[in-house]
Amino acid sequence: MIELLVVIAIIAILAAILFPVFAQARAKARQAACQSNLRQIGVAAAMYRQDYDEVNAPHRLCPDNPSPAACTQPTVSGPNEIWWAPYDGSVPNDSQGPFPQFKLGFFYPYVKNQQLFKCPQAPNRQVGYAMSQIEDSPTAKPDGYVGNPTVFYFWDHLPGPACSDAGGIPLDPARDPDHLHYPHRHNEGLVLLRYDGGVTWRKASGVKPREFLANPSP
Repeated sequence: MIELLVVIAIIAILAAILFPVFAQARAKARQAACQSNLRQIGVAAAMYRQDYDEVNAPHRLCPDNPSPAACTQPTVSGPNEIWWAPYDGSVPNDSQGPFPQFKLGFFYPYVKNQQLFKCPQAPNRQVGYAMSQIEDSPTAKPDGYVGNPTVFYFWDHLPGPACSDAGGIPLDPARDPDHLHYPHRHNEGLVLLRYDGGVTWRKASGVKPREFLANPSP
């Protein structure tokens, strides 16, 4: 009986030691998958640019609403709106309904894999990543506009009051550098894709607003 209790105690000790190690290994694997997703999204963005006369994709098109502000709102503007990322078929919490053309997405034709747009650490969200829409971002601009090739272009997405879950639209980190829009889901940090295709992991507190500018001042 004593021997059995000793064995049980040893197993409990080993479990207490190994379970956190296994959990950390799984988290690292999901982070690596997230980095792979963003890297492939970067390739799709580059292919889109090549097909459209070296002009980068917009984050969304809003043909149903002629107002310039329509595509800056966190809600869907109408049934013909198209996002940069494909629609997965479920009803987003900030949309009027599941519109079939959403599944197109600007980048989907280049990758044809909806799961690629979902962070493995947040698989139930419409889009796991944000595409920069700040004024001095590469988005919807010619390739020649971008003076800083390491500018952050896409990153882990965290929805908020002014931040659509469905469209992957971020808050403006240059004007709102409080890091509330940066998730900490990968080992207390986030994964970011640069315009040049490089992928990096950072602590949210270490991300600087100027790193989102295509042409930062000296």
